[in-house]
Amino acid sequence: MFLPSFYFLSFRMAAAAAGATSSLLPAAEVPARSVEIVSPGLLWTVDNAVASTLGLAGPAFDVSIAALRRNLHCSFNISHTYLYEEDIVDCGTLQNEVQDILARWYYKVHREESMAAVITPGCIESAQINQLVAEWNVLFISTSNSDSTIHDDEKSPTWITTNLYPSSYYGIIFVRLLQRHKWTSVEILRDDSSTAFYSLVAQLTRQCLNVQRIRTVFSSYTSGNGTQPFNFPTFLRQFSTRNRVLLFLGPAKQLRLLLIQAYLLNMTNGEYVFISTVPFVWPGYGNYSWHQGEGVDEV
Repeated sequence: MFLPSFYFLSFRMAAAAAGATSSLLPAAEVPARSVEIVSPGLLWTVDNAVASTLGLAGPAFDVSIAALRRNLHCSFNISHTYLYEEDIVDCGTLQNEVQDILARWYYKVHREESMAAVITPGCIESAQINQLVAEWNVLFISTSNSDSTIHDDEKSPTWITTNLYPSSYYGIIFVRLLQRHKWTSVEILRDDSSTAFYSLVAQLTRQCLNVQRIRTVFSSYTSGNGTQPFNFPTFLRQFSTRNRVLLFLGPAKQLRLLLIQAYLLNMTNGEYVFISTVPFVWPGYGNYSWHQGEGVDEV
């Protein structure tokens, strides 16, 4: 079962509080226990290309921390700190640096007498965080990213995620979809100007397809600011000579342009399959409603 992130932390704190009041001191005199919560992550990214930055998720974290303090103030003194470096603005760099950032806090700032917890929206660095917290026996809650190692109790004894289907599994999703329909080849088209999410999905999907020996043709383009639009008709004609299944990784606006051209080339009659993906509703992924009031809504 997946429940809101702070439910688990509240449960753990409430259990500890119950244990504390069983001491020889009267309940009212039991000293409050210190709890240090830290949230490592990206403060921001170029063009706000990642939905799980601290800048976007921070307000929700602040509200939840405030609720914890109200509900548990008699038993716990709760502090919350965001761990970030302003010059780290992409997921790959954070993945490489997050262990150093977190270790500096744990060994130089964290007080041994305090309970620690790491709660983060996550980008692609959760596995690296887990390697440290598992050794420290520190509660770790990721709300956006996860990894297959979370199923291994020995490697991930303290890790909880609230993500129903983490992005690290996207490659498996598409492989199983292809296998279910007995599609033996697939074409992948990625817009390199889109969010980092689609680059991650492309990487994971191509790795899984390679392992399963599913024939793959990969292409990419840059939509940029739209001054030099991608030639979808030429691409689609080439695609039609080698494949029937297309996985498009890019924003809704580009998907719409692709499908309109596919319609004009009579490629939406059931002979070809077009697949797109969006993990959740967010402006960075675009508006996936087909009705845009642009005169081609009937296509």
